[in-house]
Amino acid sequence: MNTLSKDELKRLAEEQAGLCVSIFMPAHRVGPETQQDPIRFRNLLRDAEERLIAEGLRVPDARKLLTPAQKLLADGFFWRHLSDGLALFLSPNVFRYYVCRSLSRNVWSSHLVSTSSRSCLCSATMAGFTFWL
Repeated sequence: MNTLSKDELKRLAEEQAGLCVSIFMPAHRVGPETQQDPIRFRNLLRDAEERLIAEGLRVPDARKLLTPAQKLLADGFFWRHLSDGLALFLSPNVFRYYVCRSLSRNVWSSHLVSTSSRSCLCSATMAGFTFWL
């Protein structure tokens, strides 16, 4: 998995692809809480799907957009190596996710559906991530 860097954020901000989804969530390295991480992620995906539909996307199109992220739910390796958190960016042309190391436990799970890739990136700050662009 990739680590989110300043250069990656710049590349993501340059993407122009209509509706985009960003998901940010803390994760657990060890312990029984690790079993809850996929459940939290599934709930965030469900919320994102509802938001995409509310933005006017048809149900099949919303599900198709979220399919790459949905596939992560069955990836045991992904969940065992998630570290402290996850930042995920998704649009019709982009699917990228990043491990966030040394993430504060104060970060809350969030998602954003927007027509602007910059808005999706700005929500990282609202979720408690700190990036310098």
